[in-house]
Amino acid sequence: HAHRRIDVYRRCTFTLTKIDHHHTIVTVVPNACYRDTVAVHRYSSLDQLNSVQNMLLLHVYQAVADSTVLTAIAIAVGLLSVAVMAAKTAPLDALGAGLCPDLWFGYTPERLNGWYGEIGEDGCTMYQKVAHWDLFPYMFSYTILLGSILVRVARSTKCPQAIAHVMSATLIMDIIESNVQLRGCKIYPNGRLDDRLVAIGSAANRMKWILFGVALASIPVMLFLGRGRKGKESASKKQ
Repeated sequence: HAHRRIDVYRRCTFTLTKIDHHHTIVTVVPNACYRDTVAVHRYSSLDQLNSVQNMLLLHVYQAVADSTVLTAIAIAVGLLSVAVMAAKTAPLDALGAGLCPDLWFGYTPERLNGWYGEIGEDGCTMYQKVAHWDLFPYMFSYTILLGSILVRVARSTKCPQAIAHVMSATLIMDIIESNVQLRGCKIYPNGRLDDRLVAIGSAANRMKWILFGVALASIPVMLFLGRGRKGKESASKKQ
């Protein structure tokens, strides 16, 4: 195991102890008169990467929530994305194969691969156009819009703004799901999706809807908690 000592700034010394490929112990020792405390932190490099990505999206949500113009743009883009998505799915719906897998709640290999057979090669071509629009800009438009709404509600009710990360997780699940389904369309009719890949897509599909439900449900919950806090604050002021 590797040990490295790094003197950073004048106030503290960092000692890094590598545990394995993904984990490192970081010991922070304040120098001289700053040696009041010694902090030891363990972190995963993969967790740090995910944290950075989530924070970037949170900054986007906050920027939209802070700006009336950006909020108006997010609403306009969201409505436009929904309208275009409806226009793109209309020919696919006309084939009579039922709802797209995106709107299901999980699926089996037989059901998903059977759906490709029901829509045929022309339907698979149509779905590819739908999926490409779904991947961008549709997914990002609803993620940013709802994320900014969660930030606004969290601020007004004094709840943690980190609740908006639920939409970031929803976006990731949606991307995984759509890419699996898109892959199935691309290899049809010459190939069939592997059962393990279908299982990943199905799990992502279920998680997407669960997380989306959590995001929507958190809005009235935060409003309820915020009302309770205001009631307690007004009561304490009267006393």
